[in-house]
Amino acid sequence: MSGVLTWFERKSEEGDYIRYLKAYYLQHQKRRLGHWPESLVDVPSDLESTHNPGYNQRMLEIHLNSSPELHTETLTETGYSGTIQFNWTLGGHYLIKFDRPP
Repeated sequence: MSGVLTWFERKSEEGDYIRYLKAYYLQHQKRRLGHWPESLVDVPSDLESTHNPGYNQRMLEIHLNSSPELHTETLTETGYSGTIQFNWTLGGHYLIKFDRPP
């Protein structure tokens, strides 16, 4: 990511970051901590602990540039529901739901 991003590029970056949260971060933190994460404070260390340097660097840049905030709404043993707010120009606000089989 360099320079100014268009609206479409921002939405694409946000979508990629949300996919990372749902596919990896939420589940990894649940296993590591024993409960769902309530913030994104561990994203940088989480990205450092996996072995995909190009992808991880991109997710870290999005994280650092957008200063996303996670707001938890509902937690169950197998599910998570919350919102994420991207705090950069034209940043979006999205509902995130994750359910896994018991």
